[in-house]
Amino acid sequence: MAALAVAGCGSTGTATASPTSASSASVSPSPPSTDPSLKCLIKPVPGHPLALVQAIGNSGSGLGVLDLVDPLQPVQACQLNNASRGRFISAMKIAFWSGQSLGTVDLATSSVNWSRAFVDSPANVAFSPDGSKWAYVMGDETTGQTTHLVVAGKDQTILTRTPIGGHGGLPYGPVDQLQFSAHGDYLLTYNAFGEKGGQPNFMVFAMDGSVALQSATAKFGVWDRAGNRLYFLAPTVAGAIRGQVRSWDPGGTPVVRSAVLTSYFWPAISPDGRVLAFNSYDAKGLPHLWRLDIASRLSAQISKSISTAPVFVAAGVVWSTEEKPCACGLGGASEADGKVIGHDMQSATDTVVGDFNGFTPSQAPTRDILDVWLG
Repeated sequence: MAALAVAGCGSTGTATASPTSASSASVSPSPPSTDPSLKCLIKPVPGHPLALVQAIGNSGSGLGVLDLVDPLQPVQACQLNNASRGRFISAMKIAFWSGQSLGTVDLATSSVNWSRAFVDSPANVAFSPDGSKWAYVMGDETTGQTTHLVVAGKDQTILTRTPIGGHGGLPYGPVDQLQFSAHGDYLLTYNAFGEKGGQPNFMVFAMDGSVALQSATAKFGVWDRAGNRLYFLAPTVAGAIRGQVRSWDPGGTPVVRSAVLTSYFWPAISPDGRVLAFNSYDAKGLPHLWRLDIASRLSAQISKSISTAPVFVAAGVVWSTEEKPCACGLGGASEADGKVIGHDMQSATDTVVGDFNGFTPSQAPTRDILDVWLG
């Protein structure tokens, strides 16, 4: 797959996808625009499942829209240039963050609208499912961070973290999360490198800024597809990835959803909310795709392929990033090679979907998938 070239913008704050005019030989080339702009090679079809993925644009960072009507043969439909993150807020609309601005994209009309929302660029931004609320993080781990929640135009600081200091990377994840629940009533914040003696690394906030759930040991939250239920790993030992999957509903006590799993990371929930796909290590430290049936609490390996970071792209199809064994030291026993494997859960077959090298910013493409609209 190759990144798309992106057309130029209209006036400040609004852009419409259009052909790029040729430059006159007597005019010096102007520097690339830093405004968000959209280019669509094919018009997205209402009702088709779509994926939103971080993608390399012609001026650096951008977002790609993939048509997943055939989940084993994705087609890039559009490219939004000069955007960092985003999510679908309807079948044809995307809310996005670009530097100091927030905006929306209408794929049906190919229009882009944005406005300045920050004095300084945040480190991360997350939107509620309908785009009416958002959260953002300012600062970094070396200087300290604040997490903000914006509801009905009111900006509230809900979390302050002191500097964490240097730390190594982890071969599993996710290591950092900022996500709204499916109903938009709660916000999950998680950082694998929690501050010692400070705030718990795993916290859930209600929309009034109050703390609804907190844990110094919980990991890898994943919201249910509907409502406000949250699944997470409760490790047997602090810092471990061995433990039980539990679920939390607002106002309730966490419920055990699995036996003790030897390892559990990169969880993803199925479109019907009945299955959690996740990664688990084998005896050689190589990651494979597993499934947990939430009702029966039974888990099993479903693929022999070495892969990580599963994402559901259809009711019975999971994408994950292919990995190859390596002598990676602290980085684990395998590394991503830029290819995506599609696993059909019904036929139990694996297919290489494509080589995403040069399209996504990392060699782990499924970690660069920000959202999937399944209708």
